Amino acid sequence: MDFKKFGIKIEMLKSSIWERLPVCDRGSVEDAVFIAGSARSGTTWLADILLNYNNNYRLIFEPLHPKYTDRAKILAHKYLRPACENNNFSQAIKAVIAGQIQNKWINRKNRKLFAKKRLIKSIRSNLLLKWIHTNFPFVPIILLLRHPCAVALSRMKCGWKPKIQLLLGQDRLMEDYLSPFLPLVKKQKTEFEDQILFWCIENFVPLCQFMPGEIQIVFYENLCVQPGEELRRAFRFIGNTYSDKVLKAIKKPSVTIHAKSAIISHQDLISGYKRSLTQHDIGKAVTIISNFGLDKIYGNEPMPKIKGADCLEIFNQKKREH
Repeated sequence: MDFKKFGIKIEMLKSSIWERLPVCDRGSVEDAVFIAGSARSGTTWLADILLNYNNNYRLIFEPLHPKYTDRAKILAHKYLRPACENNNFSQAIKAVIAGQIQNKWINRKNRKLFAKKRLIKSIRSNLLLKWIHTNFPFVPIILLLRHPCAVALSRMKCGWKPKIQLLLGQDRLMEDYLSPFLPLVKKQKTEFEDQILFWCIENFVPLCQFMPGEIQIVFYENLCVQPGEELRRAFRFIGNTYSDKVLKAIKKPSVTIHAKSAIISHQDLISGYKRSLTQHDIGKAVTIISNFGLDKIYGNEPMPKIKGADCLEIFNQKKREH
């Protein structure tokens, strides 16, 4: 018997039960932590299994999903300037942060019926993060980064298409960040290259916007190879006490993994993508990310080149130079 696959089925069965149970959320707006990242970067693993290993938080799962949520779906992959004042947007995100929304989708990973604190996990909010920080500065935000080749390959295995047009159709996003990259965006590309481009855009924007100390950058790869060090920083940033007990949860897969995930197939969690991609593919990816200056973070090798805090230093240095 494959115990890991069996464990996933058990977790899915538990989710089908828990998602039907109403949650009594007694916390205030100040009692939230926001976990963001690209799709397939490990956000569920970080939020639910690692940061919430002891079930201290109510987990709000993907509240911006356009198919399964109503109130906040207007913000999915939306770019807002930090100073933007829009009551509809503000009320929508406030409802999320205050824990005022719930349904079977949002509750599917939650295991706490009476909650005072909440973890909000979202893969559709990277372009909103600075706006959220400006309007709700008391909410700690963690941005999880994973090598774009691993993310792109995992998305393709799931059949998730890169929705570049969602980004190109936003005039303010084009004006503020994307117009210099139009030749690259319009260039004929493979689906894999479009996946890399999407990753670049949704991570380039928040890295350019935040100052050091305003947001916590966490690397998926570091969670795999030196989890204690990476998690200590994350727990400190969100105001929690770190315990080595969290390390017991490291190898526990999340419900959102699929049959071809590295955890199930026993492949290397960090460099497994190299078995499926050619050197030409990886070279193309590095060329694309270098256009955004993101090659200072990731390159031909799976591990990040720098520490999380240095990401913001690099991009703030570029802003000062310009």
